[in-house]
Amino acid sequence: MFRSLSLLISFMFFTCLTYADDKPKVYGLLGGYVSDAKLDNDGPAPDGDGVARGLAAEIGKGWLYGYLQYEDAKVDLELAPGLEERVDAEELRLGIGARKHFSKGTGFVSIERFSMKQTFDTLPADSSDFGIGIHTGGDYLLTMIGGKVPLIGSLDLGYFDLQKSKAREIRAGFKTQLSKNLGALLIYRHFEQSKDDNSPDTKLTGPMLGLAWIF
Repeated sequence: MFRSLSLLISFMFFTCLTYADDKPKVYGLLGGYVSDAKLDNDGPAPDGDGVARGLAAEIGKGWLYGYLQYEDAKVDLELAPGLEERVDAEELRLGIGARKHFSKGTGFVSIERFSMKQTFDTLPADSSDFGIGIHTGGDYLLTMIGGKVPLIGSLDLGYFDLQKSKAREIRAGFKTQLSKNLGALLIYRHFEQSKDDNSPDTKLTGPMLGLAWIF
């Protein structure tokens, strides 16, 4: 479930759409991404590596927007030398946010309904969790490559208050708009989760690469 490479790709995928345009108009995106998923446990639970794939959508008008993101990750856990167990981790985010445009960037805040589910191949350790996630961050236009292609720095800080755990997330990286309707991103995510302040942390890290159709 730690597979939210989750990023918050739903709106992180995009924010390079309307930088200096404050006119209320409908805008949005449809995108997909793939990500490396490295799972590290501070406690006795096994570590693992895998791949995550996700879909994201966003629609907005003026300063208000809504988003949806689904992710499915398959991670191989190393139980012992030569012995592995695969876990299928699904994640769903449904949220609403507010975005403010500045001369060279944007700032945002959002709240989402976050749910996650883990299914193991053979171990009787299936689990699920859900709750609320809060995000804040922004994008900044770093430069124009060749005077035409924007290179945008992006930062997203998230906190999750779930029924069975707490989590924090940092996403940082770059986005660009290759054409009027095609956007791309390269974001590194660090997702850290624990049952409480005294429990071992589980960390999910890795880069994610995505493309989006912008309208």
